[in-house]
Amino acid sequence: MNEMDRKQLNTTIYRISLVPLLSLLVAPLDSQAHKRSEPDNERETKRANILIILTDDQGYGDLSCHGNPVLRTPNLDHLHSQAVRLTEFHVSGISTPTRSQLLTGVDNLRNRACQWGYGLEFMRRDIPTMAEIFSSTGYRTGLFGKWHLGDIFPHRPGDRGFQESVRFGGASIQQTPDHWDSDGFDDFYWHNDVWKQYKGYCTDIFFDEAMRFMRECHRNDMPFLAFIPTGAVHDPCFVDNKYRKPYMKIKFRGQPLPENVHSYFGMVSNLDMNIGRLEKFLKAEGLRENTIMIFMSDNGGVQGVPIYDAGMSGTKGSLLEGGHRQTCFIRWPAGKLRQAGDVGGLTQIQDLLPTLLDLTCTGMSRQVKFDGISLAPLLRGQDQDLGHRMLVVQWGWGAKGQGTVLWQHWRLTGGKDGWQLHNLENDPYQKTDVLADHPYIAARMQEQYETWWRDIEPALGLYECPHIGDPKADPLTLTCFDYISHKFLRKGYFNVCLQSCVRKGVGVHGKWRLHAVSAGNYQISLRRWPAEADAAITAGLPLQELTDPYPEDLPDRRLWYDTPQVGVALPIVSAKVRLGEKLQTAVVGRDDKVVSFVFSLPSAGDVELETWFFDIHGEEICSAPYVEIKKLQTGTTF
Repeated sequence: MNEMDRKQLNTTIYRISLVPLLSLLVAPLDSQAHKRSEPDNERETKRANILIILTDDQGYGDLSCHGNPVLRTPNLDHLHSQAVRLTEFHVSGISTPTRSQLLTGVDNLRNRACQWGYGLEFMRRDIPTMAEIFSSTGYRTGLFGKWHLGDIFPHRPGDRGFQESVRFGGASIQQTPDHWDSDGFDDFYWHNDVWKQYKGYCTDIFFDEAMRFMRECHRNDMPFLAFIPTGAVHDPCFVDNKYRKPYMKIKFRGQPLPENVHSYFGMVSNLDMNIGRLEKFLKAEGLRENTIMIFMSDNGGVQGVPIYDAGMSGTKGSLLEGGHRQTCFIRWPAGKLRQAGDVGGLTQIQDLLPTLLDLTCTGMSRQVKFDGISLAPLLRGQDQDLGHRMLVVQWGWGAKGQGTVLWQHWRLTGGKDGWQLHNLENDPYQKTDVLADHPYIAARMQEQYETWWRDIEPALGLYECPHIGDPKADPLTLTCFDYISHKFLRKGYFNVCLQSCVRKGVGVHGKWRLHAVSAGNYQISLRRWPAEADAAITAGLPLQELTDPYPEDLPDRRLWYDTPQVGVALPIVSAKVRLGEKLQTAVVGRDDKVVSFVFSLPSAGDVELETWFFDIHGEEICSAPYVEIKKLQTGTTF
C-alpha cells in the first residue's frame, strides 16, 4: 500500500494504538457503529474467555445434527443442543477471505485478504485484528492449526497479534509453505515461527496445544482468546484407519460409499472426537461456564456434498447458498444468553468481532465501526430486527458483479451472464431465475450492490506484500505460493502451490512483489528444493513415504491433491535473477543446493523479484520455487 493510497483513505481508517486500545476502523456503507450492549453484571462477564473453533471445508450438511444420513458426530450434536444456533449465518466461499473477515470484522475485498494465495492472502496492516485488539486489553492470544493469512513477515500470526501459535504453512499440509514431506503424522509445525516436530496426528496435536495454552492461561489468572482453525477436513484426507473403517462398511442408497468419502468422514469423526476431548477438558479445568465458545466452518462442503447437501445447491467456491451458508454455534453458560436453539435472521462472520467486543465489555475510547454488526442483543434474547439487512458475499480478484446479494429469502447472484434472482422459500436449490417476475426486488438488491461496490472500490488497488531487510525476520524465505503472477512454460494446468508440483519439475515462471524496509545489500539465494530437503538443485528425490497407507491402492485422486510423486531431476546449469531493474546471472554446479546473488538497493520501497533456471541450451526450465533473502551487514564484502 503506497502513501498516497493511505492518505486517500484517512477519512475512513484509523490505525489502532495497541496499548492502550483506542479506536478501530472503516466506516463502510450500511455498517453500524459499534454500540455496547450492556450485560446485567458487567464485572462478571468482562473477563470471559473466548474459544473459537473454525473447521476447514466442513459443509453445513457434514454433521448428523443437520440431518446427514451417514455421518455421525455425537459430540458436535451435543454442542448443537447447548448452543444458540445462527441458522442464516454466512461466510465467504473459500478459506482466506472467511478468516480475514472473522479476524477484522471487515469485508475481505476491503481488508485485502481476499484470495487463497498468490500474494492476496495478506490482511492490510492498518486494519487491526481480533488478536491485536484483545491482546492489547490484557488477553492472552493463541492460534493452533491453520492460519492461511500469510507465512511471511509481517503477516504471520505473531505479527498480527497472536502471542503464541502452532501452525502449518499455506492452505493445507503438502503445500509449498508447509514443511517438506508432511503428511499429517509426526509433522513439523511452526511454533512461534520456529519449526518444531510434534508426535501424533495433526488435529489431535492442535487440540492438545490449545488445551495446554488454555490451562496455562487459567492457572496464571489470564483471560484468553484461543483460536483453533483446524486443517481438517481439507484434503489431503490422511487419517488413522480406525476413524475411516466404519465408513468403509456403510452402504448409501444401496451402494458402498466412494473411497474418498471414507477418509473425509473419517477426518470429521476424528474432529468430533477432539470436540469431545475439549469439552471434558473445559469441565475439568473449570473453564466451561465462563468461556464463550464458537464453532463454525470456513466455506461450503466438498467431498461430503454428494452424500448430503442439506437442501442447498453449491459447494466450496460457489456463490450459491451451499457455498457460503454455514454452521455457527455459540455457547456461554455464564453469559445469560438466550435459551439454546435456532435463531434466524441474516448474519455473517464479520459480525463476530463486534459481537465479542460487546459480550466481553472490551472498552474503547471511541465509537467503533465495522462491516459487521454486534449480535449481542440477539444473543441475549433482545429484539434485534435483521429483516432489513442486505449482505454481499464476494471474494477474489474483485471483478464487479461477481458476487451475491442476500436479503431475507432472496438471492441475487452475479456471473458472466449477468444477474439471476432466486427465491429460497420455494426454490432452495436455486434452479429457477425469477428476476423478470420480481423487478422491484431485483432493482433494490442491485442498487445495494452498486452502493456496496462504490464503497469498497477505493480499497481494491491496495495491496500488502512480504518485507525484506527487517531484523525481526531476516533471512526471509519465499515460496511459489506467493507468486503475484505466473505462467506455465509447457501445456497443462498445475497447482503451483503444491509440493507435488515442485516434485514434478513443472515448468512455471513466476514473480514476487516485495517491500524493502531499508536500502542496502541483499543476498538472494535460489533453491529448487526447500532447505530441509537438503538436496542439490539438479537432483531428484525419492518417493515420499506416507504414514497413512490407505491411499497407496486408491484409484480416486480426490483423496489427496495428487498421486504421490518422485522428485524428478532437472538439467539446470544456470540461473538468473531480476530485482527491480537489475539483472544478474550465475552458473549452477551439479552439486549446488543453492545459488546466491548480491544486489544493492539504493532506497527502501517496493520492488519486484523474478528468477529463472536454464538448461544448457539457454531454455528456461522454471523459476525458483524457493528463495531466501538476507540483508547483509554494512561492510560485508562480496
